[in-house]
Amino acid sequence: MNEHVSPPGQDEQRRETIAYVVRHAHIPSHEHDVALTEEGVRAAEEAGREFAGRVVADEVVFLHGPARRARETAEAMYRGLVRALAETGGTAHIFPPAPQAKLCNVRMWVDGYLQEAMRLLHDAVRAAYQETPSPEHAARLAYHDAFWSAPDAIAYWLAHPSPYAEPPEAVASRLAEVIRAQLSIRPAPPAERRHVVCISHSGPMRAFLRAVLGEDPGEPDFCEHFAVWRDPDRTVWLAFRGQLHEISGPVRALVKADSGTPRHL
Repeated sequence: MNEHVSPPGQDEQRRETIAYVVRHAHIPSHEHDVALTEEGVRAAEEAGREFAGRVVADEVVFLHGPARRARETAEAMYRGLVRALAETGGTAHIFPPAPQAKLCNVRMWVDGYLQEAMRLLHDAVRAAYQETPSPEHAARLAYHDAFWSAPDAIAYWLAHPSPYAEPPEAVASRLAEVIRAQLSIRPAPPAERRHVVCISHSGPMRAFLRAVLGEDPGEPDFCEHFAVWRDPDRTVWLAFRGQLHEISGPVRALVKADSGTPRHL
């Protein structure tokens, strides 16, 4: 969380709100809605501690998707940040982690509902085919078989749009909606800046980054992030892996924030 890239001629202090999209911390598998490993908890807490140097007197908001691993990552980062600021005397206003449904993982159509991708769903699709063989069940099972057997399941999903899975463009759009909404909120005085930490998953991150960069950057590491902000001239920027990118085209329309909404909550 300490990576930072500044656009030429721009002062970081002029940014009112910065959104960070973070992949959840380490998990043992994708079998079901699993908890973080001990390694994952430690890494998330450390990421929170590293973030403390950037938010000494600012406002910090933690949002997370509905999955357990996303919530636990947000909670661990929050703990690490709070402890680090207590040690250094920081006065940042930190909001406890809150759920945000649009930060959920890639979802699959199963039993008439969109459900977050996990191997447990693969088993349900196979059972449905075995119980009631049909062309529809066979096609759904074939997609799940290919997705879960692929060396990189998210790369397969990005390259093979299917009626049995949420479209990559829709996933990128809902993540962009979260970013846009947050960039539209100004920090509450006396804070001059607002940092919004959004804990999500590799699928939404890669779908959004592909829309911005024009190509899939590959699997992000656990706790890896990218940052998005808007400058006073309304230019929207993305910082990722040490590189700065101006967001343009259709994606810019999705994340271009309004002029700013004061916080009176």
